[in-house]
Amino acid sequence: MAGNGGFSIRRGFWKLTFVRYGRGMKVRLRKAQGLDISDDYQAYELYDLRDDISETHNVIDQHPEIVAELSKSLADYIKNGRSTPGQPQSNEPLRYAKWPQINFMEGIDDK
Repeated sequence: MAGNGGFSIRRGFWKLTFVRYGRGMKVRLRKAQGLDISDDYQAYELYDLRDDISETHNVIDQHPEIVAELSKSLADYIKNGRSTPGQPQSNEPLRYAKWPQINFMEGIDDK
């Protein structure tokens, strides 16, 4: 999880970012104003770091299959409490807190 409350996942040269409004303060201000932040943590940026190390060209619309694959991996990591092989580990905040950051995940309430 990033300092702004969002998530990113990187696999090889692909980096997928799950935060729309970056800089956590913007999200906090929107929430304080009573604005809906439910879509603020969807997958919004995909970068091909082979050609764009500065992350200036968002290619999310050109690679839906990469977005789907990385989104599923991130959801599995969160649900299993780990990104490495082995037995699932407890991820207590999933039981006791409602994170808007994980609203994109299906079945999160099943854990």
